[in-house]
Amino acid sequence: MSESLSQKTLSRIKRFNEIYSVDPSRFQKLLGVTPNWTPTKLITLYREYREKRPSNNTEVAALIDLDRSTVTRKANTMDWEKFEENLDFLCKASGQELLEVEADQERNRLITQESEKTHKVHITNLAMMKHLETTIMEKVKAIPRIKLQPFHYYRKTKKTRTPEHMVLLLSDLHVGQEFSNQDTGHLNEYNLSLFQKRAEYLRKGLVSLYEHHSEIYDIPELHIFCLGDLVQGSNLGGEWGPAYNSTMDVHEQAVTASDTLCDMISVWENYFKKINVFGVIGNHGRAGVAQNSDKVSANWDNMVYALMKAKMKGHSNVDVGYTHSWWDVRTVNNTQFLLLHGDHLKGGVNALYSEEGRLQGLVGQKLVKRFNYLCVGHFHNAMELETADGGIIANGSFVGGDIYSMHKLRHISRPSQFAFGVHPNRGLTWKYKIDLDPKEG
Repeated sequence: MSESLSQKTLSRIKRFNEIYSVDPSRFQKLLGVTPNWTPTKLITLYREYREKRPSNNTEVAALIDLDRSTVTRKANTMDWEKFEENLDFLCKASGQELLEVEADQERNRLITQESEKTHKVHITNLAMMKHLETTIMEKVKAIPRIKLQPFHYYRKTKKTRTPEHMVLLLSDLHVGQEFSNQDTGHLNEYNLSLFQKRAEYLRKGLVSLYEHHSEIYDIPELHIFCLGDLVQGSNLGGEWGPAYNSTMDVHEQAVTASDTLCDMISVWENYFKKINVFGVIGNHGRAGVAQNSDKVSANWDNMVYALMKAKMKGHSNVDVGYTHSWWDVRTVNNTQFLLLHGDHLKGGVNALYSEEGRLQGLVGQKLVKRFNYLCVGHFHNAMELETADGGIIANGSFVGGDIYSMHKLRHISRPSQFAFGVHPNRGLTWKYKIDLDPKEG
């Protein structure tokens, strides 16, 4: 047995004996306490092992009243430094501190209990799934195999496929609008040069789509639905006024827009047997100085269509038309499209569903059947929505984000235009958003 102990160890043992005699319950949380190892037995073991390992464990076992192997195992596994810290705390702690320790221990016990419960549930579910999986596999193996009838597949050739028509939505060119990177903090810019560059991307993009799809079936006709805002408008009329107009007057805007579109059509007519162009008016090209200050048809978009009609007069496979109203319905391969610009649709893009239903009721009295697709421009935000009759297609723009959308709506979009195929029996088939500002490479 240890012959001499340090003053600190003797002081701890004395303090323990004094407190234990009046409050033994507080030491039930002493490090190492178990049903076999009471606090007093642990203190005896501590006294004999802390500062000098005894030469005879049998004598220590006799003192503690446990067998020698149990005493040796306990002594070798105890962390005496932590034991001393725990003993000092239990001797000095107030009642509230002891309660907090017990609360923490109970919390840890509950967390462990819940974790074990969750683990057990997971194991049970996994076992049930494995059992169910095994049972299903055994049942499936027992089911007689069904002999399928032979299927004879043949690949349709271009001659056996039904021809489709192509539709291009064309809107929001805003020829004559001009703003710089400086105006937008380098978020976007637009000018005549960018308009012409994007028109070239559109010309090439449509030809590429034709070449791709015409390998599979004939595409005899192209339908170009012009949805308005082809020009930015005059300084005193239009929508914005002169702040972000270029030096082009509205007459020059109309001539430039019609010349550019006719140049594109002159290329496309080499690919299609027939090109049908039809236009409705937007809000930027209005001739009046304010809304309702002139007739709806008094619009510079209609002047663009009239110029196009005159310029393409000698092209027998090109037909250009437009309406004096703010809307029209066009039929392509048995599918009906309601065309309008969209500036009068209340609630913006988010209200398109309800507006589509109102338009069905408004124009439906003039139609043999409900229109299938509502096609709009105006929002500069290319998107599609599905409806019971077909869908809503909001076209993109040549501009992308402009001063209004960025400053007022905190929104910017990429310049694009929609093109899609129309089958006489299946309606819309393929659909593309032609990027007018493609990345290099």
